[in-house]
Amino acid sequence: MSAGSNAEKRCRQNVAKARGTAKKDRQGRRERDEGYIVNSTFKELVSSAFLVVAALFPIVNPLGSAPIFLILTRGLSEQARARLARSIAVNGLGLMVTSIFIGTTYSVSSGFHSL
Repeated sequence: MSAGSNAEKRCRQNVAKARGTAKKDRQGRRERDEGYIVNSTFKELVSSAFLVVAALFPIVNPLGSAPIFLILTRGLSEQARARLARSIAVNGLGLMVTSIFIGTTYSVSSGFHSL
């Protein structure tokens, strides 16, 4: 009887061990999937940001606009010029971010959805 009960005990231990291993595997797989989703979303965000900068840089042309800005603000002090430049940059950033979200919402709601 002791041989049968020992075998039964070992069998129960092996089943419990297998269940624990399977549970850890499922949990690890779930964590990897969540990490993939976060990485994928971050990669999309970064690629969209680079695309926006690459598309808008030639249009805005900051290198060509700098001399015009300096000529138009000739009578201002350095502090006033810096404050105006900062205000222009913040407004431009707000405009770009708003355009990204409105464009994304419009394209998804109208059925034009890119990868």
